[in-house]
Amino acid sequence: MTLAARNGERHWVVYALVTVFLWGIWGALAGLSAQHGFPDTLVYCVWSLTMIPPALFVLARAGWKLDVSPRAVGFGMTIGLLGAGGQMLLFKALTIGPAYFIFPIISLSPAITIALSFALLRERTGKLGALGIVLALVALPLFDLSVGQGNAQGLGWFALALLIMAAWGVQAYFMKLANNTVSAESIFFYMMVGGLAGNLLRYYQDCLEDHPTPEAPDQAAVQEESAGGLSLDPAWPLAECQSRLRACANTERRGRVVYCIYQTVAGALAQQVA
Repeated sequence: MTLAARNGERHWVVYALVTVFLWGIWGALAGLSAQHGFPDTLVYCVWSLTMIPPALFVLARAGWKLDVSPRAVGFGMTIGLLGAGGQMLLFKALTIGPAYFIFPIISLSPAITIALSFALLRERTGKLGALGIVLALVALPLFDLSVGQGNAQGLGWFALALLIMAAWGVQAYFMKLANNTVSAESIFFYMMVGGLAGNLLRYYQDCLEDHPTPEAPDQAAVQEESAGGLSLDPAWPLAECQSRLRACANTERRGRVVYCIYQTVAGALAQQVA
């Protein structure tokens, strides 16, 4: 083995250890927001905004060279949306379940990645690696999932943890595929975009929970208006959605940042409709 190859091998080990260390600190602190009563929508919004500085930093180091090919955008947005979806579920799970159970389950996501690589890429692992995967999966049903311990509210958090594990396992698989053809800087930039896009989805869902959708108008009345020469305003769905989100933002401070993002997008769409 050449010296360059040895140095490259040492580098990835260092990166992996630093990642484990940082993710460990993140996992230890992630449950504090739920313990202090912060809503999961607010926590997700802040998390997505924190992705902007590192995304711009790595893109600047790469000379602002962003891969805009359909392949790069597709991989990046897929990775970003899977990660954002997992984060949404995680912050929700932490409000109803114990972090010391949730994170060990999520940490099994590499088993999903390895299974996909085995089935789709025909990759193989050694006996020691296979043994580690088996032991990790065997440990899953051995968790003490007794209801009513601590702040746990039923076993809904367990289902959420399994969904997070699956989402992040599939995400890592697409990361593996993308790294062969797309730069890491471009991947992370599109991950940031996917995370920010998740704000609109999460906040819209939150608004629907707080303000249920009213009953649909009478179809007969709509037909009578059309027959009489009256036409429905094509911008009505956009205006209605905007009014509901404005009501949410006025009543809940947690939505003000996301509402500003939405207002910008909705304003541009309204101009197109007009």
